[in-house]
Amino acid sequence: MAKLQVRNFPDDIYEQIVASAAKSERSIEGELRYVLSDVYGKKAKSEELPLSLRQSWQVETGKRMSWLLEQLRHDGWFRYGESSDPVLLAARIGESSPALLLDCLEGRQAPTFDMAARMQAVLSCRADWLMSGAGNPFQIERLSNDYRCFFDTLLDVDGNLKPDTALHFVRICADDHHHDGTLLVIVRSGQTWQCKYECTRFRLNSQMGTGGRGDLLRFFKYLKTELSHVPKTSWTYKNKENEDPELGLHHPEYYIQNGKYSDRNDWLFRMLTGQAPFKWSMSFSAELEELEKLPFESTKRANDV
Repeated sequence: MAKLQVRNFPDDIYEQIVASAAKSERSIEGELRYVLSDVYGKKAKSEELPLSLRQSWQVETGKRMSWLLEQLRHDGWFRYGESSDPVLLAARIGESSPALLLDCLEGRQAPTFDMAARMQAVLSCRADWLMSGAGNPFQIERLSNDYRCFFDTLLDVDGNLKPDTALHFVRICADDHHHDGTLLVIVRSGQTWQCKYECTRFRLNSQMGTGGRGDLLRFFKYLKTELSHVPKTSWTYKNKENEDPELGLHHPEYYIQNGKYSDRNDWLFRMLTGQAPFKWSMSFSAELEELEKLPFESTKRANDV
């Protein structure tokens, strides 16, 4: 068998070895053989054994949770001056201790379905993505043909927005990208966020045909009459690189941060009153004339909270 000889070995470490050997009732040679075999034997064994399905899932889930935390920092979900430390995040999602969340981030423990559900409720991420990696990290759905039902869920019995609820309309501006002209409808209800999109039935650009302009006109008529009294805020989103807006990969709040990638403006109110706020809306002139003649059912201004 091989022999080892080490020169200029540090005295303090040597003294620790002597003390450990005496405590274990081994010779110094036996102590070194034991320690080296334990360290390098376990390492070699761990490198040889593949991870179990559970271990692989825990590691990948931890990576998703770490990515989510970093993305929330990037998207401005944490308030100015608010710590984005995982320990405080654990308190936000209702954990009695940060231990489990910290272990999950490192892939040492498995998150429970209950933890994933609480993270979805607080962070507006998707619990099934957290647990399986399927789909998008953040919730986003198409605005259905029956959009009236969706908006009805936001109103109280008197037809007003429910308390602590805000309604935002975002036009995506992404030249030469398939999401150019996409409409986002973003709703904040307390700490819960919803994001709907529409780019199939109509678009807010010049690429619409007759059918698309008709669908957009009907949508605007609905906003001007049945939701005329509901406060609305309109935005234009365009990132500096003019890249893919990556719908579903960002928290909804990312798209309504004034001065970062989005500008708060009155494009929605102007279109509802028959004005053309953009060059593309000139192709919508006949429909704008019809909207101009249509009265609001309320005297409230319809673009700002």
